[in-house]
Amino acid sequence: MRLLPKNTGIGWLPYAWLAFLGFFIFGMFIPPVTGIKIFLNLAALAIFVVTFFRCYWIDHGKQLALPISIIVAVAVSASVINPGASVLFHYASFFAGRLGNTKHSVITIVAILIIIIVCWYFGGHSLQYLFTAGLVSIALGIMGIQIYRSDMIQRQLNQSEAERKELAVIAERERIARDLHDIVGHALTVVSLKSQVAHKMVGSDPDQARNELDEISTIASDALSEVRKTINDYRQSGIQRAIDDAEQALKAANIKAKFREIDIPEDLASDHEQTLSMVLKETVTNVIRHSGATTCEIALHNNQEQTIMTVNDNGDGFKSNDGNGLKGIRERINSVNGSLTINNENGTKIKVCIPTKTAYE
Repeated sequence: MRLLPKNTGIGWLPYAWLAFLGFFIFGMFIPPVTGIKIFLNLAALAIFVVTFFRCYWIDHGKQLALPISIIVAVAVSASVINPGASVLFHYASFFAGRLGNTKHSVITIVAILIIIIVCWYFGGHSLQYLFTAGLVSIALGIMGIQIYRSDMIQRQLNQSEAERKELAVIAERERIARDLHDIVGHALTVVSLKSQVAHKMVGSDPDQARNELDEISTIASDALSEVRKTINDYRQSGIQRAIDDAEQALKAANIKAKFREIDIPEDLASDHEQTLSMVLKETVTNVIRHSGATTCEIALHNNQEQTIMTVNDNGDGFKSNDGNGLKGIRERINSVNGSLTINNENGTKIKVCIPTKTAYE
C-alpha cells in the first residue's frame, strides 16, 4: 500500500507538512487531561491523516469537496476539546485551492473562514486562535490556488510539447512517404508502360522488345539505388544534426570549431549512429564546461569495419578519466562493443571507435 501516488512530483513535501500537527498534539495535553479526551483526539487525528493522504490521490475538482468537508468537520469537533485543532483548518484551506475552479476555491475558503469565526465565538477561544487559524488558512488557500494554476500551466506546456513532437513525427512520416512515392511511383509507372510496349513487340519486333526489357531493368536498378540513397540520408541525419549542434554550441561558447574528414558511412548502423551522436554531444558539452579550450577539432571517418570519431581540444585536460561525464560516455560506447581512448597531452584528445555495422548484419 502507498500513502502517495507515484510520479506526482511532490516528493516528501506532504510528510513535511504533517509537522504542523505538533500544535494539535500539544493541544491534547492542555489540562485537564483525561483518558477520554486523549482517545477522542487520537480518533480525530487518525481520521484526518487518512483523509489528508486521500486528497493527494484526487488530482483536482469537485471530488475534493468531500475530503475537505471531512477535515473541516474533524477540525470543528476537535476544537471543542483541543484548541490546537485549529491547525486542521489550514490543511482544508490549502486543498480548497485545488478544487479546479478559482471561484469555487474562493467560496470554499471564505466558508472555512466563517466556520473558524463561529468556532472562536462559541468555543470561547482566544483572539490568537482566531487570527492564527483565520489568517494562516487564507494564506494557505491562496497558496493552493497558485500552486494549482502553476501545475495546470505546466501540464498544458507538457501537453503542447508532446503534441508538437507528435506532429513532427507525423510530418516526418509524410515527408518520407512523399519522397518514396516520387521515386517508386515514377519508376513503377515507367516500368508498367515499357512492359506493355515490350509485350506487344515480342512477336513483331523481338529486338525492340529486348531493348525495352533492358531499359526496364535499368530503371528498376536506378530506382532501387535512389531508395537506398534516400534511406541512408534519413539515417545519417542523426549524426549530421549532432555535428551541426556541436558547431553552434562551440560558437556560442567562443570556442573555434574545426572539422576535418567528416565522412558519414552509408551503412552505419542506426543504433551505432545514435551512440555516436550522444557521445559527440556529451563530449562537446565537457569541452565547453570544463576544458577552458579556445579551439576544438572534430573528425569523423571510417574504414571497412570501424567508424572513428575524434574530438581534440587545446584546453587544460581532464584531471580524472572517471569524471566530467566520461563514465556515461564509456557506458554508451561499451554497449555497442566500441572503444574509447583519452590522451591528455597538449589538451585533450578523445578517440571513439565503434563497429560500423551491428554483429548480425
